[in-house]
Order: sequence, then structure tokens, then C-alpha cells
Amino acid sequence: VIMVGRRGPAQAAFTPKELKELLALPGVKVVLRNEDLILTEEEQEDLKKGERRARRVYEVLSKAAGEALEAGGTVGGKELHIMFFRNPAEILPHPSDLSRVGAVRFEKTRLVGGRAVGT
Repeated sequence: VIMVGRRGPAQAAFTPKELKELLALPGVKVVLRNEDLILTEEEQEDLKKGERRARRVYEVLSKAAGEALEAGGTVGGKELHIMFFRNPAEILPHPSDLSRVGAVRFEKTRLVGGRAVGT
């Protein structure tokens, strides 16, 4: 499963408890990209000044990314990929059956005034 967010981890709408439960699903390896967790100076300041919930969510995501790198391998063949700063740009048909979705092409985004804008 691939979970995609248009904005970044500092804007994620999870509660810390929801996120911890998601990351602890039995038999599922969680994959996070470290580059998706890099915050701009503005985002870092917003986290410091903002809600405690947002800081905790970011801390949980950062910790999970480190643990995922250490763990390696797949548990039971199931993976949950959490990607940030992506926007669906195109839905591609399946090569052998044009009535089915084959893939989704994403574009990278960045925050401009709190809104996700394609790059």
C-alpha cells in the first residue's frame, strides 16, 4: 500500500496515537523516505511554535524512518509506503487491460504559503 501526502510530515493530519497504531500493524513493514522528512527552516519554526500534536507526529515519523532503515527486509511480504510532498499527476492504464489502472505518476510538491504546489 502506498499512502501519499501532498504536503509534508509537519502538516500530516494523523494523531500520534493513530500513527503509532498504523506503524505497529503486525506483519507490515513501513517504508519512509528520509528525504521526505527534511523540513525547511520555516517548517521547523512552525513546529516549534505550533501544536504539540504536530511535533509528536513528526517525532514518531522520524523515529519510524530510522527504525525502518535498521530493520531492512520485508515482514510477511506486506509493505506500507508513506510518501510526502507528492501529488497525483496522471493515472496510467494497465498495459494489458486499458480499462484497469496500471500505475499512478506523481509529481513532487513543495509548500508555498502553506499550500502544496507542483514543482
